[in-house]
Amino acid sequence: MIYDNPVTTPAHHAPRFSSTAAHGPSRDAAAAHQAGVRNALETGYAVLSRGGSALDAVEAAVTVLEDNPAFDAGRGSFLTSDGRVQLDALLMDGGRMKAGGVACVERLRNPIQAARLVLEKSRHVYFVGPGAEQFAHAHGMALIDNAELVLDRERERLAQARPARPPDSPTCPSPAKPFMTTKARRPRFQPIPTDSTRMIPWRGRPRRPR
Repeated sequence: MIYDNPVTTPAHHAPRFSSTAAHGPSRDAAAAHQAGVRNALETGYAVLSRGGSALDAVEAAVTVLEDNPAFDAGRGSFLTSDGRVQLDALLMDGGRMKAGGVACVERLRNPIQAARLVLEKSRHVYFVGPGAEQFAHAHGMALIDNAELVLDRERERLAQARPARPPDSPTCPSPAKPFMTTKARRPRFQPIPTDSTRMIPWRGRPRRPR
């Protein structure tokens, strides 16, 4: 298939955005998202127009999204409760019925590239956490400090999302009543207090061995 017609069709609808940034994305943010999506689209199209595979095009397009802090894809993503960025990516090849993915990675700038490595270089499908990072690093990907993926914008968003805690209140208050209680359970088997070593099921009182 030959791809020789660039995509130039404009959107047929204009999304509505609140004028107040606190209640929705601003028009500047919307423009940044639209420009980022078009940049990713054009990057993937360029790969296809040179005869590249669909896998190559998808990897290139998603890499552009991961590098763009306007998206929740890589640098600038939402933070975990402890203020870190964790990233996932999955790539599938329907022609070969293969897939590769990584999850919960914190030291990879482009998890889609790690997912491609899993698809191409491993007999496994999914790597998680430090194991995924080690696999990617062993195949040439650089490991970075997680702070390189964190933006002040997301730190502020996380601070606003956390519920306010009254002063002098404990971090984890103890419940007034325990959630559950435990009771001593009667042993299922009771040894006979004799020279015999045979175990007899407990039935309220021991029976003499025959």
